[in-house]
Amino acid sequence: MEFFSIIKNRRSIRKYKTDAVPDDKLKRILEAGRLAPTAANRQPFLLYLIRNPKDNKKFAEALKQKWALDAPVIVAVFGDPKGCWTRSFDNKKFHFVDVAIAMDHLILTATSEGLGTCWIANADPDKIKDALDVPDHFEFVALTPIGFADESPMEKQKKKFDELIVEK
Repeated sequence: MEFFSIIKNRRSIRKYKTDAVPDDKLKRILEAGRLAPTAANRQPFLLYLIRNPKDNKKFAEALKQKWALDAPVIVAVFGDPKGCWTRSFDNKKFHFVDVAIAMDHLILTATSEGLGTCWIANADPDKIKDALDVPDHFEFVALTPIGFADESPMEKQKKKFDELIVEK
C-alpha cells in the first residue's frame, strides 16, 4: 500500500478475528516502533508484547476495553521520564512525544501489513504496569490491540485543511 494511502485509510478497529498475527508481520511492526525517531535518539520507551491477552488474567482484569482482548496481540508502550531528552528552556520531558512517535510508526506499519489497531490510552496506568511487572520509573502511555479486522469502520469526519493549517 502506498504510504499516504495508509495514512488516509487507517481506522480504529474494535472487533478482531481470532487468527494469529504471523510472526514476520509482527516483527516488522515492532521493528518500526523500535526504529522511530526520538529526541536525541534516546529511545526512552519499552514495548510490551502481550500474546493471547485473554490468557493473561491480571492484564485482562486491568484492561477497561474488554473488546481489545479479542485481538491475538496487544502492544503496551511505556515511557521513561528518567532516560528521555529534556528541553532546557522549560525542563519539559519528551518521553510522551517519543512514545507517540513509536506508536504511530507501529500502528501505520500494522496497517500496511493488513492488520487493524486501535490507540488506547484510557486505562489505569498503575493496574496496567502492575499486570505487566513494568519497572516503577516507566509511565504507561498507550496500548494497541493488533490483529485482522473483523469490521470495516466508516471514515470519520476530519477538520478541514484551513481549520488546522496556519500559514504566516
